[in-house]
Amino acid sequence: QRRVTWGNYRVVEMANSNEHDAMMKVLWPEPIPSLFSLDAVAYYKTNEVASAADFKFIGLALIAICLLRFVLGGAFHPYLRNFPSVFKSLATYAEPNLDLSRRVKFAENLWYTCWHTTSFISGVYLWSQESWSKDLVAGDLGAIWRNYPSHHMTPAFQTFYMIEVAFWMSCVLYLFVETKRKDFLEMVIHHFATLTLVGMSYYWKLYRVGVVVLFLHDIGDIFLYSAKSFSQLKKDFYVNILFTIFAIVFFISRLVLYPFIVWSAIYLSWPLVCTPYVHRVCYGAYYILPAMLCVLQVLHVVWYVMIVRMIYRAAKVKNVDGDIRSESEDEVETEIKKRKEKATKEAKKQK
Repeated sequence: QRRVTWGNYRVVEMANSNEHDAMMKVLWPEPIPSLFSLDAVAYYKTNEVASAADFKFIGLALIAICLLRFVLGGAFHPYLRNFPSVFKSLATYAEPNLDLSRRVKFAENLWYTCWHTTSFISGVYLWSQESWSKDLVAGDLGAIWRNYPSHHMTPAFQTFYMIEVAFWMSCVLYLFVETKRKDFLEMVIHHFATLTLVGMSYYWKLYRVGVVVLFLHDIGDIFLYSAKSFSQLKKDFYVNILFTIFAIVFFISRLVLYPFIVWSAIYLSWPLVCTPYVHRVCYGAYYILPAMLCVLQVLHVVWYVMIVRMIYRAAKVKNVDGDIRSESEDEVETEIKKRKEKATKEAKKQK
């Protein structure tokens, strides 16, 4: 046993669920008010899990991330795209003849590549130090929820998680100044669902499910945005390799492994989290978080259909060119037409 802090309480991390329930009866002899009761507002106001200092840190991190992204990657908005940035200069150095549109898109995609790579590596390292990580690797999905609310976050892990919340807030803001794609609505839904999932899981200290979802998203996005970066530089060989890896990783992480997380949120979270003495989080664990997880799962299916269509269309031109998510379909069609016209002209010349 070891003593840890949760909200305004000092609790003991118990070895099993029976001891955990016994502990909760000592801490809260009376059931906590329902979310819809008259006493709930006063209760939750005085027993918040996240502190005002946390929100202040997230706000400052949001400002820092937005500024860092603008300095490194710039923005695609017509009024902002002419501002210099580090990654646009790098694109010019790599391919001096690139037009402004491609340089801006390269900078945007390289920013995401760097972020998701850093997030994945640092997150995996912090997660590997957690006691429950070994149980999860062994296939015990209950480890995500077991022994709540005595889920202890180290200062480093807490800082990492707050930065992730700020990052997804910045993604929502940047949707309106970055490249507009055909799946803009899906991206708005995705970013709001992810922000809700990460933010609420932090507030309720259900960070385990949040960090697993971040892992499963980051690993695929690394290859996606890397491929898109090389695509803007017209490096077809690297694009084809990275996009193939992305398609495989996306299928495994989001269509094979991720559904198990959704299943655990729906069927395991209630008995492991929602004891009679932890009513205040049941609404989040049993309704809001599973709902957001399901929204993301639907988007994963929609996007994988787009990926398959992309692969089929790209096979016609023997490489995956253009921007690989939504507007890429139009670009591939344009590329097909250009190559057909070129082939026709060459055939006429030979005649």
